Amino acid sequence: MTIYDVKLLNRQVIAEGTMAFTFEKPEGFTFKAGQWGDFTILNPKETDEEGNTRGFSLAIAPSVNKIVIATPCAIQHLNEI
Repeated sequence: MTIYDVKLLNRQVIAEGTMAFTFEKPEGFTFKAGQWGDFTILNPKETDEEGNTRGFSLAIAPSVNKIVIATPCAIQHLNEI
């Protein structure tokens, strides 16, 4: 398994209680439609018993030169991300 460090480029509310996060697409990173990946927040202010890694479906076509995930997000946590 290859591990990539990616930079968060943008975050936006796409529906009530749902956020999309856009990341840079690293050189050599490929995926197929429908795949998912584990995303880890490095050095979070706080975490829970599950740790700081979560799996997310990739919500963009593989041909696009960025990575996008979308997830429900509680309003009180939006400024912490």
